[in-house]
Amino acid sequence: MTRPVPIPDGATLTETARYVHIEGIRYRTAPLAGGRVSLCAMLYLPYPVSAAPLLVWHHGGSFKYGRHDNRQAHRIGAALAAAGVAVASAGYRLFATDEDLEDRTRAGRAAILPHWQPLFRPGLNRPAAFAALEDSVAFLNWAHDHAAEFGWTDRIVVGGTSAGAITAFNLAFTAPRIGLTRPRLCGVASFTGGYGYPDFCNPPGLPVYAQHNPNDKGVRVDGILMVKERLGDRVELHLSDQMSHGGLMLGPDDRTRKALRRLRLFLTRCCAMPAAG
Repeated sequence: MTRPVPIPDGATLTETARYVHIEGIRYRTAPLAGGRVSLCAMLYLPYPVSAAPLLVWHHGGSFKYGRHDNRQAHRIGAALAAAGVAVASAGYRLFATDEDLEDRTRAGRAAILPHWQPLFRPGLNRPAAFAALEDSVAFLNWAHDHAAEFGWTDRIVVGGTSAGAITAFNLAFTAPRIGLTRPRLCGVASFTGGYGYPDFCNPPGLPVYAQHNPNDKGVRVDGILMVKERLGDRVELHLSDQMSHGGLMLGPDDRTRKALRRLRLFLTRCCAMPAAG
């Protein structure tokens, strides 16, 4: 590697011919169920380590289930890092309640609830979604503070599947509305995600890459159609009635390699633009 990469306490590093993989990075502690939990992230960095845009990925699971180090996150990280993109997948609190939120987040959520539109099921807008937003903002700020150490640039895209994609939209549009400070972003990548606050989704807005099944029962398509309606050509939307919920492929005839190539091309395009939000 062209320069040393730090290995935080408790983390492990693996080098391959095409990328560096670091697991077990503790980036914050946060309240949960009357105690505190440590939250971890994993990184995939291009090899040799050099300046690269950063994709911050969020797993799905209805804000109740899932892991940041699942198979899908590993597959995305390895493929994109080998193509020159740094990837971080960060864990967040699950089953969080209103008592677990910071005061400013609790107050901010109460203030914006009148703007909520039921474009997907209400459970995906409950306090657990805002705890995930708090954690994800904390990780973005951690990533900003450690950019020089790990070699990524200030070109940051957020993305995810299902609840993770909802978190990506909340990072883009909700965080600034409730006083959560984060670095500027270059884009959003959504796989069966959506957004429920049309009043906050205004042009020109961030570039968005989205895939969705119009018949999806887990996260209705309405939330992403609203984003497309509001932001127009800024949204690259792929609809397929053969897409599985939370998956990367548009259907059985698609391939993971093709899906990741579409994502990589989007990252390349939006990271070449000025950061928009």
